[in-house]
Amino acid sequence: MAISSTTADGSLRKFNRASVELLSSMRFAIALLTIISIASVIGTVIKQGEPYNNYVNQFGPLWAEIFNGLSLFAVYTAWWFLLILAFLVVAVSGVSNAVNILDGFNGLAGGTVVVILAILSVMAHQVQDSELFILSVLLAGAVFGFMLLNYPFGKIFMGDAGAYFVGFLVAWIAVLLTVRHDTISPWAALLVCAYPVTEVLYSMVRRMWRGQQAGLPDSEHLHSLIKKRLVRRYFSFLPAWAKNAMVAPSIWLYSVCAGLLAQHFASNPALLACLYVGFVLVYRDWE
Repeated sequence: MAISSTTADGSLRKFNRASVELLSSMRFAIALLTIISIASVIGTVIKQGEPYNNYVNQFGPLWAEIFNGLSLFAVYTAWWFLLILAFLVVAVSGVSNAVNILDGFNGLAGGTVVVILAILSVMAHQVQDSELFILSVLLAGAVFGFMLLNYPFGKIFMGDAGAYFVGFLVAWIAVLLTVRHDTISPWAALLVCAYPVTEVLYSMVRRMWRGQQAGLPDSEHLHSLIKKRLVRRYFSFLPAWAKNAMVAPSIWLYSVCAGLLAQHFASNPALLACLYVGFVLVYRDWE
């Protein structure tokens, strides 16, 4: 019994390790994008939603049956197409929405984005991807120019349009960096964006756990807790703008640590996954 239990535990660990490696591998990311691309081409070439007899006449009974089983005659509503698309959309829109959430404290959104882009530009330079390197540097420079008026006095903010646009670009730079270079694990991109991604996901889970709508605003984000528990307690004598500005540097430090680790261990998916879990636990400890 003991030997059989040990063998089963060993097999389970091997299966879990293999699953993590698959989900974090470059092959998996490329496969998803390839499937979406091929499906889109098929959906363009083959007329969608036609009567089944039309397809039988066009392809013959055998191929019509095979294509129908793969949902190629209604590819844009097939469950597998929607699942893959949802995965990719969540990965990109999550970062976009996260930047918008951060745009409440002076320098928080802008500084975090500059840190993320700086790390991504270094990673792009290491793999000699001049296009993504230049794009990252240019976007970081643009956001830094915005920071000159946003921090520390908060004269302007990104607003919804600016935050969503910048977040969208950051997300796609991170995605393209992992898709174009098999030496950079998708876990590295996730760890670089650890704070904004965790902020969105954890906030949604927290609200749903309490029976609230996932999209409702609250004051329990990490940056809000830092202001309530640290800044207000120890720096209550400062003017309002200074207390607001003191929140961002701690988040910048959090993002720098996550980004440097992601950059250093970019090709080690198992370690990167463990590091991301560690950063999530650090976030959770503040709740």
